[in-house]
Amino acid sequence: MRTGRELYEAISDDEGVTWSTPRPRVFANIDIYRTDLWIDQLRKYKDFHGKPLDENNPDELRGAVVDPDLIELRSGLLVAAFGVRVPQKLCWQHPEHPWNGNYLAFSRDHGQTWSHVVRVTSGVLTTHYMAITETPRDNYLYITYDLGGWSKGMPRDVYGRTVTVCEN
Repeated sequence: MRTGRELYEAISDDEGVTWSTPRPRVFANIDIYRTDLWIDQLRKYKDFHGKPLDENNPDELRGAVVDPDLIELRSGLLVAAFGVRVPQKLCWQHPEHPWNGNYLAFSRDHGQTWSHVVRVTSGVLTTHYMAITETPRDNYLYITYDLGGWSKGMPRDVYGRTVTVCEN
């Protein structure tokens, strides 16, 4: 579940009749509240109104996890796709932070743990939207994501590529 900032998960063991209490999901220790990891990079920049960033305003600095997509492969492997915006709003003006990008995460135990997280794009301009599907060939994914931004006159392209999932 997406809240607008973090990603939450809930679990159902009865085909969706009842659900556990939602709880935050952090992949690969990418904590969107760890602004101390990128504030030094952003101190010299201005906000959208031309003012220096307010380090005491967490809304200007925090990141966000956005646009999750989740599928279960025929093999039972769960695959999650999501974007990380660092920082949440200024990532389009200054996309350089390496956490800023698109990701795939893999779980072999129905989402209890996510043993592999792969960064598909990093530190580039993107809106952080992704989609995934399994092709007719087992463990062969087709993923899509975009590069570019929403600003007028800015090029924005959608890319698709295949990914082979190796389970070893």
